[in-house]
Amino acid sequence: MGDVITICNNKGGVGKTFMVWAMATYLRERYNASVCCIDLDNQGSLSNTLIKKYLGMEDDDDLFEIQEYSGTPAKNLFLTETDLGKIRPMTNHQGIDFFYTEPNDYSAIDIFNPRPGEEDRMEHFARALDLLRPRYDYILLDVPPAANRQKVTAIYLADYVVIPLQCASHSTIATEGEIDMLQRVGCLDKFLGIVINHVQRHSMRHRRKVAKLRRVFGEVFFKTTIHISVAIDTATDLNVPLTSVPGGYTARREVEAVLEEILERIAQKKAQNTQDRR
Repeated sequence: MGDVITICNNKGGVGKTFMVWAMATYLRERYNASVCCIDLDNQGSLSNTLIKKYLGMEDDDDLFEIQEYSGTPAKNLFLTETDLGKIRPMTNHQGIDFFYTEPNDYSAIDIFNPRPGEEDRMEHFARALDLLRPRYDYILLDVPPAANRQKVTAIYLADYVVIPLQCASHSTIATEGEIDMLQRVGCLDKFLGIVINHVQRHSMRHRRKVAKLRRVFGEVFFKTTIHISVAIDTATDLNVPLTSVPGGYTARREVEAVLEEILERIAQKKAQNTQDRR
C-alpha cells in the first residue's frame, strides 16, 4: 500500500511544490518507485512543470515538448458523479503519474472546498485515495497555502506530513500555525518534520535565523538545510535533474540529503507503529 505524503504550509512561496516535484523525481530516478502526484493547488504549478520535457535551446530560447492535459483532473476526484473505477492519471516522460490542475483553474476552488452539506465530496476523495494506494509506492499531495477544508482533508487522509519553511519571520508564524492545526485536527503524529529552505549561504543574518529556528523548534527540523540556488529554480523550471544544470551538484546533494532524511523518518515511524501493535 502506498504511503500518502502531504507537503503543506499556510504561507505561499516556501517551496511546497518544489518539494513535491523533487521528491517525485528523486523517488523515480533513485529507487524506480511508482509515484503519483495529486495537484490540489488551483494555480496548477506542479502540473505545469510535470507536463514539460526539455529539448534544449535554440537562439537563447528554451525548447519544450509539452504534453496536452488528459486523463482525470484532480478536481474530479472530489466530484461524486465521477466514476472512481474509471479515473486515469497522466504519465509524464519521467514515468511519474499525476492528476492535474490546469494553471489558475479557479473553478477548482469551490470543488476542492465544499460548502457545509457537501462533505460527501471529501469522502469521495478519500475513496479515490483508497483505490490509488495499492497501485503506487508513494502518493504525494501538493496543497495550496490556505487553512481550508481541502488542506485539512489532505492532512487528515495523509500518512505523513512535511512542512517546508523559508528563512523569514512571516514564514515562521505560518509554520507555527500549521503545527497548531495538525495538533487541533489530531494529526500531529503524522508530522515528519520541517525543511529549512531558501537560505542565503553567506548571510550571517540567515545563519543566526536558522540557529534560532532550530532552538525554537528543536528536533522537528531536518538536519540538512537547502540553500538558495539558481540551479534549483532552473531545474524546476525546465523539469530536468539538478545535475544537468550549472551549479546543480551542490544543490542536489542538499536536496537528496533532505529527501533521504524524510524516508528515514518514515521508516522509523513504521517501525515504531509495528512495535506499538505488538
